[in-house]
Amino acid sequence: MLNWEDTSDIPKQDYIPQQSAREVAITTYVMGPMRTVSKGGTRYVLTLVQYHSRYVVVHFLKKNSDVITILIKFKTLFENR
Repeated sequence: MLNWEDTSDIPKQDYIPQQSAREVAITTYVMGPMRTVSKGGTRYVLTLVQYHSRYVVVHFLKKNSDVITILIKFKTLFENR
């Protein structure tokens, strides 16, 4: 029988190392092409989430090839912090 109050097997994490700007872990989501085009002509949505701070950036893109440019800008943003 499992005792739910026994947490002795779970290792404690007293120290969580801070990430430096060069070790930024992000998640990217690219959605599209959307069926309907926005008034500005965008068909793609790029979402960037930085794991450590949970900082979220959303970009609306006209072309899927613009993702690389946004990723480079996002990287330099966190390197200069």
